[in-house]
Amino acid sequence: MIVMLCILSDYLLKVLWTAHRTRTSDETFKFMRALVRRKVISRFADGEPRRANGQQEIVFINGSCIMFGARKNGFGRGFDSVDIEVFNEAQILTERALGDMIPTTNAAHDPLIV
Repeated sequence: MIVMLCILSDYLLKVLWTAHRTRTSDETFKFMRALVRRKVISRFADGEPRRANGQQEIVFINGSCIMFGARKNGFGRGFDSVDIEVFNEAQILTERALGDMIPTTNAAHDPLIV
């Protein structure tokens, strides 16, 4: 769903996909990277997904991007105009993490928090 929203968006979407642990974030990135590399979807990707640890992201030709990271490592703080936040491993989601990350959506046109 998130990949399709990024592809079909009429305006730039900035997506943060967070997990509590790095390993979970890495696994999700691997899955999404494989999805975006499929022939049907790859034509919408802006090159190969960035794999540098801590800077994993998928960028689309319309400028939308999905960034992946672990909350326990501080990922998500300091971003602005985030349109979509996905909280993987929500069973470990603390009030402090929410307090740090929810304000990143304040300037978004139509924010979505999952």
